Amino acid sequence: MEAPKTLEHWFTNVPAQTGRRDLYLRVNPAGPLWEIEARHAGRVSLTEYGSEAHARRILTNLLANGQWRRI
Repeated sequence: MEAPKTLEHWFTNVPAQTGRRDLYLRVNPAGPLWEIEARHAGRVSLTEYGSEAHARRILTNLLANGQWRRI
């Protein structure tokens, strides 16, 4: 079984407010399913989407709030 492939990784680090947060956009070739993984303060949230367009719309909305940098 092939592991999901990370296509994009974004992070923001604002220690005075919320600390570091990470967002990953991945594609799972087994599906294919598109995934957004969000990490913050030791918590991980993974959401799957049926299309790249839908996943990218959600990612765009998440990136709109904050000073994100792409790795």
